[in-house]
Amino acid sequence: MKRNEIFSKKRELHFLNQSAYLKPVNFSGDEQKISNFVDSSFVDIKKKNLLNLIIDLRNNLGGNDSFSDYLVSYIADQTFRWNSGFTLKTSAILKAHVRENYDTTNLYWQSVLTHEDGSLYLYVFDEYKLQPKDKRYLGDVYVLVNRQSHSKAALTAAQIQDYKFATIVGEETGDFPSLLASQYGYSLPHTGIEVKLLKFTLYA
Repeated sequence: MKRNEIFSKKRELHFLNQSAYLKPVNFSGDEQKISNFVDSSFVDIKKKNLLNLIIDLRNNLGGNDSFSDYLVSYIADQTFRWNSGFTLKTSAILKAHVRENYDTTNLYWQSVLTHEDGSLYLYVFDEYKLQPKDKRYLGDVYVLVNRQSHSKAALTAAQIQDYKFATIVGEETGDFPSLLASQYGYSLPHTGIEVKLLKFTLYA
């Protein structure tokens, strides 16, 4: 059941004995503000030279990989990708949606526009780089998840587990890390009923 605890909106950083507790909340919103919070949090954590770091992804509704990858870059020990496979199916409707809503100079969205309507194709993201070693946390990391860890939060936990960047602790997540995602819609021409479609399939 979805109770009030699913809506976790407060970013937190606490220190508990030899552990730091970091709660980034959802991976969406003001990207610069979240990046600043992550930067300042790891400065404070590094100053204290703590043995453990706990990252709390419980009650996290997910969001965008640019947010989560930035966080992961502080605990990673190698370059990484947020998925192992990623396919899109383009169409005239999706192309119109992209032209209206996204930056078409971006290579990712350009791929949607340049592939033939109806084609299914693989897109490979660049590996994400680490933070400099003097900024990264080098102690033991534990990531908390629960049944309300959804979408990108579940995928981030799987990513961290696959790369062995941290130990995952808690319940099964609310979503599978391999999934269909990025919903958009259009209205049927005669009835006006809105139809929802998904842009891509990704594999953790």
